[in-house]
Amino acid sequence: MVATNSKHSSRYFLSCDWGTSSLRLFLVNMDTQEVVESISSKNGVKLVNDQVNSIADRATVFKNILKKHIELLTSKTNLKLDGLTLVASGMVSSSIGWMELPYATLPFSTEGTRAESYLIPANDTFNHEVILISGIRDQQKDIMRGEETQLIGLTHQIDPIDGWYVFPGTHSKHLLLKNREITEFKTYMTGELFSLMAEQSILKNNIGQESAAFDEAAFLTGVDLGASDNLLHAFFTLRAMAVTTGSLVSPDQLSGLLIGYELSDTKQLSERVVICATSDMIDRYGAALNHLRPNAENQVIKASLMDMAVPLGQLKLLNQLKTY
Repeated sequence: MVATNSKHSSRYFLSCDWGTSSLRLFLVNMDTQEVVESISSKNGVKLVNDQVNSIADRATVFKNILKKHIELLTSKTNLKLDGLTLVASGMVSSSIGWMELPYATLPFSTEGTRAESYLIPANDTFNHEVILISGIRDQQKDIMRGEETQLIGLTHQIDPIDGWYVFPGTHSKHLLLKNREITEFKTYMTGELFSLMAEQSILKNNIGQESAAFDEAAFLTGVDLGASDNLLHAFFTLRAMAVTTGSLVSPDQLSGLLIGYELSDTKQLSERVVICATSDMIDRYGAALNHLRPNAENQVIKASLMDMAVPLGQLKLLNQLKTY
């Protein structure tokens, strides 16, 4: 068991959700199971990894990024955060993260009893002990880091039902839950492909500026195209539409195309499909799912529950690792 650092750390811990393209840091009250404050940035693991010059430098770079975020959190809360345990999940435990950890395997219980983790002790350069949480893999085809922790935290808040749980993101994940165990999952590079096509492909000259208002009509047009056409052909269809009409294509249509293609796999499923999205994606995935499966069992988890999924999932894992 890991010993506590101080009396102060028995009430709070730092929760870090460090994904491919973003970093979120939470100060969590362990007694009330509430988030006291949080900050986020675009300092995702991919960006941080690009700053690493050597293997020896890797830990230093990741620690320095965390130091800056902890300083910001300290400023926002006006609380002394020295010595608090920091729990991190997501891509931070991957080959491009702070340290690569081995994956847990399927089936994976939402109790988290089979989770892989690693303790990095506090030292003079970083006075927070860090617990890295690894991800899971299947036999050959797929890997993930982070969504399993989210699902642990989500099932702490709701009574989980069997079905497919969809976690949108840079690399969206579809997890099959049976009897509170993840038995299968699939990855879709939806978010990353959107960025590549909108910013680096020939389509960047045919896509308009993002609007604050969600254009659902354009989005659902894209959903239909993505769910019914070959993806590579569908991409060029957007360019052809822009060229022949002389009008830029809405970025919501490109978003719909990719999400429609991703969710087209759900059209034939007999199981319930549950959307587990944060506020920026919940409307899109909810609209696409109901459009593609109008008479099926669909569910959209409240964004407020998803906001707490990582901190509560990490808290559950932390309580299994540590005695307070």
